[in-house]
Amino acid sequence: MAQLYLIGDELTTTGFELAGVKKAYAATPDNIKQVLNEVKGDADIIAITNTLYEYAEESIKKIQSTGKIVIKIPDRSGGGEDIISKLIRDTVGFEIKSEKKKVVEGG
Repeated sequence: MAQLYLIGDELTTTGFELAGVKKAYAATPDNIKQVLNEVKGDADIIAITNTLYEYAEESIKKIQSTGKIVIKIPDRSGGGEDIISKLIRDTVGFEIKSEKKKVVEGG
């Protein structure tokens, strides 16, 4: 089974730990590269919050070049892309969107 590691701020990692994620690591912009180095050997998938991703893009690209999956997830500052939409776009090579129809009730 693939090993999922989550790296984020303390609030995010606490929330994911409460949801059952066993490998959640709190990091800061100052130590994100060190934390990535510690987990990259064992992790198959690394989910990292948007803010921390911005501080470690080069390190993340190196990790991805080894075949590991790194997913950027939103944090309390926002950011991040809808993960499912990104996976579909990356798989099929283009973006699929549907229009939502507005339902009007009453009469």
